[in-house]
Amino acid sequence: MQTERFSLTVLLAIALAAAPAFAQRDEAAIKGMTEGYEKLAKADLIVPPDEAAAMLSQIADWRFRLPDLEKEEVRKLKLLNLHCAAADGDARRMVEVVDSIAFVFKDDPETHYGLFLAAVANADAKRGLDAIKAIGAPLSREQQLPWLFWVRGFRKVGEAAPETPLKFENARDLSPRALNRSVLALVFWRRDDIRDPDAFSKAVAPLRAWALDHASVKLVGANCDGASDAETAKQFEGAHDLKWESCVNGQELAKAYDITEFPAVVIVDSEGLIRTIGRPETPATHYSLRVATRYAEGAADYFPPRDAEGKLIKIERPSESAPASASSSGGAAPSSGDGLRDDPAAESRLREARTFIRTGMKSKAREILQAIIRDYPGTKQAVEAQQRLADL
Repeated sequence: MQTERFSLTVLLAIALAAAPAFAQRDEAAIKGMTEGYEKLAKADLIVPPDEAAAMLSQIADWRFRLPDLEKEEVRKLKLLNLHCAAADGDARRMVEVVDSIAFVFKDDPETHYGLFLAAVANADAKRGLDAIKAIGAPLSREQQLPWLFWVRGFRKVGEAAPETPLKFENARDLSPRALNRSVLALVFWRRDDIRDPDAFSKAVAPLRAWALDHASVKLVGANCDGASDAETAKQFEGAHDLKWESCVNGQELAKAYDITEFPAVVIVDSEGLIRTIGRPETPATHYSLRVATRYAEGAADYFPPRDAEGKLIKIERPSESAPASASSSGGAAPSSGDGLRDDPAAESRLREARTFIRTGMKSKAREILQAIIRDYPGTKQAVEAQQRLADL
């Protein structure tokens, strides 16, 4: 009997000693998550894609169990996950996070913004309009006014891009409906609407960097001051490092896309559909481009836009017999529809050059770009090398 009682006592002691181990919180991981949330889950921060990917990998390594976290910690974890998924262009992960927080944290202003962020990035007009309604509820009428731009933009999501071609000085046109697996980022601007040129340049810089790193992206600037001010617009672009392919029919395009407030960025995906009409300084605009790029490059499934009624937009592909339009790429290589061949060896060298450009080693990058132009004429990579060389 005593032996049996002793055994039970020992077992109970072992159980009590072991219990805290099972319930123990990983405070170091929670601290790291909180710091990540404070650093990256900001409404005005355009998170670099490499930082977003690194944080998503870290979140996976932490292996949090939600029952071990307090409600506020769960909220921060979910929002960090959402911001980083958006910055990484991961549409599927965004949808999963949105579905898990939309109801639980429905009264939280940061969650409302997170839902808006995901709606823009994933081209979900219905959810975006719902998020704006929640965001605007406690605001004064004056504070609500800037959101009207987004309301109008969401009304255009899912529409086929206008047939109006982009026209360039070299007499080549680009049809937004014949992008040939490319994504179009079209920046509309007027000089008088750029109150802070440095801030504008900083806002569009990530678009330029993304276009340089992704051959599937065509970045085009559309000045809307008119032909008489074309030279002034060029000088402004040069003075403020606005490096992109500039079209010459900005006013015509603004009318076609119904752009009445400047600056504005239109993202047209590789299916020829409008995904976003956004502001250049808003992170969600950049994330929309990243989502569209992942699909265009075959790295993710297509998430079709949803219109203001929540209807999924059916893809209507352009006719196979339609002639492909040629255009300079604004940092992106022309598609195979331009008659240029794609050379794997040249692409490998181009990747080296991109790395040297990112790390500031311009002289080394220049050597490689010149070699690509010399050794691989008539390729997509040679055309991109010429553009990059001109930018250095």
